[in-house]
Amino acid sequence: MSRAADILSGTHAGWSRRATLAFVALFWLVTFLLFSLRAVLLDPAAFDLVQANRLVSTTLGAFFFGLAIARLVRREGDSLARQARLILAWAVAAAGAIAATRLAIDLAYDPQAPTLAAALPATLRWLLVWLGYFFAWSGAYLLLRYDRALAAQRALLSARTAPSPPVPEPETFWAERNRQRVRVPVERIEWVEAEGDYIRLHAGDAGGTIRMTLSAAARLLGPHGFIRVHRSVLCRRGAIVALERTRSGTLRAELENGDKIPVGRRFASLVTGLARSAAAAAE
Repeated sequence: MSRAADILSGTHAGWSRRATLAFVALFWLVTFLLFSLRAVLLDPAAFDLVQANRLVSTTLGAFFFGLAIARLVRREGDSLARQARLILAWAVAAAGAIAATRLAIDLAYDPQAPTLAAALPATLRWLLVWLGYFFAWSGAYLLLRYDRALAAQRALLSARTAPSPPVPEPETFWAERNRQRVRVPVERIEWVEAEGDYIRLHAGDAGGTIRMTLSAAARLLGPHGFIRVHRSVLCRRGAIVALERTRSGTLRAELENGDKIPVGRRFASLVTGLARSAAAAAE
């Protein structure tokens, strides 16, 4: 399981791509509205909602903020110090790009700031306020993410310590295969897959299908060491030999028989937590 523990250092079971994009879009909208409100309060007569430097600056800032959050999502296994350095690095890059852009716009289009000396103080004040938003929202993301991680750890701890209700423990199943009813011993089952109103037992050449829900199968197979790793997949905990991340960012578990099964985002924390525990016990 040491290979699995190494891979897990980069897992990002927390936020989906859609949630990340929504968070970044909300950051842009709030910062744009707040800077617009600030402009109204400073000079109501000269206020323009689509002022070029404000629109371009907040959009560019949201772009850099999105890049920073995307990197944090992909590096959830990093230490808090490394994540703080990553946020600081992106803040510096964003500040430089925004400053250059605002100064270029002001010097080219703003008749009240014809020189660099006149435009620079306003740009620096704008950047200080924007950096405050950037660090506040980055901190909010980290708090939300660690709250999810703590909730997953609490659920894992509860699952380990809570007494399980008595559940019948079948030693064998009778499944359909090639128009025959065949006996499938529980100890040979590696994983179980939902197929509509049926489940498919993967047990080498001894598998088959049964008319049963996956939830019912989870109750029956739970005492035998099976856990849910996906909304449509159960897996024998001891059959997992490695975890890997695909190019699309999803997590897969490799089993002793060579099968590779998907790990859902909802269950990634549980699976990776078990892998870390097993790796720590092996050491």
